[in-house]
Amino acid sequence: MALSTDVPKLMLLIAFGLVSQTHALAQFQPLPDEPTALRQVEKVPKRDWLHFASEAYFAGGTMVDMKTTVDGLERPTNAYTTSGKFLMSWPMREAGWARFVGDRNASGVTSLNVLADLGVDVFSQRLYRGGHRRIAVLVLVVKATGHWYDGINNMRALGGIDKRVQLQTGYQGAIVWR
Repeated sequence: MALSTDVPKLMLLIAFGLVSQTHALAQFQPLPDEPTALRQVEKVPKRDWLHFASEAYFAGGTMVDMKTTVDGLERPTNAYTTSGKFLMSWPMREAGWARFVGDRNASGVTSLNVLADLGVDVFSQRLYRGGHRRIAVLVLVVKATGHWYDGINNMRALGGIDKRVQLQTGYQGAIVWR
């Protein structure tokens, strides 16, 4: 009885062997060694905490810089007393990308900032994947520090405008911007 159940299995193995033009038991034999270049699997480096932290620092600096830049460029430029008397004009100007898109063009400045930062991030990612982790982190930290510096300077400039207008005009009351 045992022989009758093994015969169909043996016939199937022989048939598959003839169809594939190899020996029926070839599938059970180990494959010959492949060249080492084919066996090597490309290693993807793990994302370390320092690179992740530098990307977070970069994103935070970018947000602060862009938010304060937009606030400054969209801010009204004319200062008035509460009774409506004109005091002076104080336009906030962008020093960087505004040379290309106009002094008060917040959307153009923001768009060019986004494109530049995207390029920096892609460059950093390529460096990181290429095994240059420290350089990738350094690129992000340098660019992010510039953003933080510009954002803090924008905050200081926006916060001190009322005091400077009061000092220049001699007006000590509240200032209305339109």
